[in-house]
Amino acid sequence: MSFKILLVDDEKFVRTALKRVLRNKDYEIVEADDGLDALQKLEQDFFDLLITDNDMPNKTGIELISEITSGQKKIKNPEMNIILLSGRARPANLPLDVEFMPKPWDSEILITKVRQIQTKAVLG
Repeated sequence: MSFKILLVDDEKFVRTALKRVLRNKDYEIVEADDGLDALQKLEQDFFDLLITDNDMPNKTGIELISEITSGQKKIKNPEMNIILLSGRARPANLPLDVEFMPKPWDSEILITKVRQIQTKAVLG
C-alpha cells in the first residue's frame, strides 16, 4: 500500500523541488496549484499527508487547513496529517497538530518528518 501525498503550492518550481526531495521514497505524489484545487482533490481521493504552502491565491494554506480541520468540507481522509510550509513565521492560528516547516526547507528534516508521519500512519 503506497503512502499518498498531496503537494500544494502555486509555484510549479516549488512543487517540482518537493517532488525531487521525496522521490524514490515509495510515495505516490499528486500536485495541486492552490487551495481550491487541493480541496477538490481531497474531496475526490484519499491522501495520507498534505504538504501545503501558506501564501497562495484563491485560498491560503491556513484557510485550506481551517476548512479541513473544522469539518466544513467532506474530504476522504479528515484524519490526514498536514505540514504547512511558509517563508514567514509559524502562524499563531495554526492548529497544534499541524507540522510547520520554514521555507526554504531543509530536505533531510522534511524527509524525516514525512517518514515519521508515514510510520505513525502505518502503526495506526
